Amino acid sequence: MGIRVRGSEKGALSERGAPFPMSAGGRRPKTQAFANSYPVGPGFGTVVESAKKGSHVKRPLRIVLVFLFIVVAFTLITLARPLLSGEDVGLDRVLSALAVGVVVAAAAYGIVRWQQARENKKPQGFPTVTRFRAALSKGRLPAGAAPDLWQRELTKTIRVEKPFIWAGPLIFGAFAVLGAVLAVSNLDHPWFWVICTCLFLGLAIWAPISVIHRRRTMESLISELADSPPQRAVILDTFPGRLVLMGTMDRVEVGQPPERLIFTQVQRGTDGIPFNMVVAVELGALTAGREVASHYATGFDDLALFFADLAETWRGWNGTRNYESMERDFLLEATHTGSHVELHFTLQDPESSSAWSLRGKLTLDAGEELSRASGDVQDLLRHGPAKTP
Repeated sequence: MGIRVRGSEKGALSERGAPFPMSAGGRRPKTQAFANSYPVGPGFGTVVESAKKGSHVKRPLRIVLVFLFIVVAFTLITLARPLLSGEDVGLDRVLSALAVGVVVAAAAYGIVRWQQARENKKPQGFPTVTRFRAALSKGRLPAGAAPDLWQRELTKTIRVEKPFIWAGPLIFGAFAVLGAVLAVSNLDHPWFWVICTCLFLGLAIWAPISVIHRRRTMESLISELADSPPQRAVILDTFPGRLVLMGTMDRVEVGQPPERLIFTQVQRGTDGIPFNMVVAVELGALTAGREVASHYATGFDDLALFFADLAETWRGWNGTRNYESMERDFLLEATHTGSHVELHFTLQDPESSSAWSLRGKLTLDAGEELSRASGDVQDLLRHGPAKTP
């Protein structure tokens, strides 16, 4: 057994017999907790019903207007250069641009509908793209927002967008310079390139302002999360010889005490797809646990497939087989030694891997033990109805 622990973080690691600390925001709530936290009064149904009647009339009109806007905008953009360059634009070229615009608008509508269908299956507190955009636009969180999910998404977005404060002006400024050069080199018909130069120059000015404004809004939302009351939490505790997770659901243990990898507390959306679970490690006197998020569309199918592939090729394989969670906070590497499988794991904080990181190795029998672990993991992570507490 090999163990490597770097750094420490309160609430991340604990010694045997000591309670497993909780973060201030608590653990990720179950799907049903959102509805329990925000009860609906008897009169709410009437308000919603009347609102729906009005929305049924307005929504098709909005869709048609947006569809027409995309078609017209695409057509104008396509024909802008030849028109401003003094070229003759015939009816056939206009009709061709309109036809392509209709295809583009239809494709955009299909993508939006698909995205909305996916988002509607997510729990109320999940930070979907639409809810995230609405929260930034309104400057407030939606009702039932899960604190840890939203804080993670907001923090990640701030980190991803930070380079655009300088990269935006640099990129758009370069395009503005290129447009100015092309305008000067085409003095007979410079207007298309003049418009492009002005557009990119405006984007170069707007990019850092937008990023800074969005960051301030997201920081405000994070502060709002810190002030919000904690959601219902999962309590973890330890006892000699085993790790006990209070209030857990199904669990799978890979390996034998005192060296085990434990998957538990799987939470599913209304579509039955798992959206997170607790991954816990028990190595001698050391225990660690972390909530790991799945891919929004496929759940933990990649992890189940990883174990299924190991079981199917139990006689051996060359090299190393790897698994990496969506946020890189849980990593697996499997190597075959002839009669056993060495499963190397890493559990870490994805926001700052230098804060704490736990690495270790489990040795599994390549036959029955590996096959049983693979089957149990696949059963635990398969899509199904949302679990109840």
